[in-house]
Amino acid sequence: MRSKFLSFAAVLALVFATSSWAKTPPKQQPTYSSSSSHSGSGMIDWGVAGPLTLIGGTAYWGATVTGLYEIMPDLSIGGETGFQFASATGATLWNIPILLSGRYMLHIQGLGSNMKPFVGLGIGMGIASAGVSVAVGSVTVGASSTSAVFEMMAHAGMIFSDHGNKGLFARLSMGVMSSSFAFAPSVGYYF
Repeated sequence: MRSKFLSFAAVLALVFATSSWAKTPPKQQPTYSSSSSHSGSGMIDWGVAGPLTLIGGTAYWGATVTGLYEIMPDLSIGGETGFQFASATGATLWNIPILLSGRYMLHIQGLGSNMKPFVGLGIGMGIASAGVSVAVGSVTVGASSTSAVFEMMAHAGMIFSDHGNKGLFARLSMGVMSSSFAFAPSVGYYF
């Protein structure tokens, strides 16, 4: 008799617990607001920037291409690559960065609606090459080396646009490229 009573009590408790859960409304998911024209929609902002990067005191010329996927309002992740080329004292140098990148849009009161500041970080590897050729009499002797190196660049910039996160931008980047300190002031366009 006692086991039947405990079974009945357990079933009764389960029924009351289930019915009270059914009456509890589901929790609302938080909502975010953003100045982006495509907040959280997963749109990709493509960007092209250049032309100058200073790596270890040598001026490299080239361009970078960025693809940033918006994972939530104001926060995007993606990749960045490009090509930088330099020629100095008979040496030919080039670098191809391959970076995982992120960008966070800042909201600063007092700025116009068409000025959108951001910070970002790119971390990954670069394929760096150096080659030299020297003429010795009628013979040219050359040597080159290519290696993969760690690269990391921190960015701070401003997008100038009335169209969300797309438009003309200016960016200052500092970090490590090809095992040397790098500084890259650039202008570009997100489309």
